[in-house]
Formats: sequence, structure tokens, C-alpha cells
Amino acid sequence: MSPLAVAGVSRRVSSDGKKIDRRKYPRYSVDLPVVVKAVLERDGTPHLKYVAGRTIDMSLGGSWVATEDPLVPNSLVELLVELSEGHQLRTLAIVSWTKDQSNFGLEFVDYLGASRYYLHDFLAKAA
Repeated sequence: MSPLAVAGVSRRVSSDGKKIDRRKYPRYSVDLPVVVKAVLERDGTPHLKYVAGRTIDMSLGGSWVATEDPLVPNSLVELLVELSEGHQLRTLAIVSWTKDQSNFGLEFVDYLGASRYYLHDFLAKAA
């Protein structure tokens, strides 16, 4: 299955043969440092894993993250991103796809605090 299909992107073909992207939220190219906190199970014991990386793109629904430390699809994680001075994005997300052991897609499932407002404001300014 393609990463786009896993990420819930519906690609249809228009009458003139062009592909149409049907994402729920528009994506923006955003290059920011991130920390992803995952709880992984090893030998029946939960362990915290912190993964540093950078965003490739971001929307209100998720983000594409590049890292050198892969995560397992369907893992529940917390994403931490400093959007601007004093405004941090904190969201719970699911690893929806991985690619080349160095990229993964996150689908946001819940925002912590005022994070959704901060992200909406940040993306509006980035547009």
C-alpha cells in the first residue's frame, strides 16, 4: 500500500487525466525541529523513546517527519514542535506510514492545551 493511501489521501483522476488531491487539510512546506516521544514495549516492559527530526510538511491533520531513527507504523506518539516564541505544538498522533527508515507520516488525533490554535495561526502566517 502506498504512503498516500495509508495517510488517507484519496487520489482521483479528473476527466482530463490529472490527479486530484482530496486531503481534508492543505499541507504547507514547513522545516522545523521536532521531538517525537513514543512508548514502545520491549520484553513486556514499556520504554520511552525520544526521536529528534525535522518536519517536511505540516497541516492541521498531520505532519511528514524526517529522522534517522525510525518508528513503527500504528505507534501512538506525542509530537513536540516549537512553532514560535512561546508557542509550542503538543499533539498526540499515530504513525500512519514509514518510508526508507528515515521518514514517517503522523496523523494528529488530539491536541494538548491551545496547540490547535497555535498551529492554525502558524500555518495561516506560513501560507
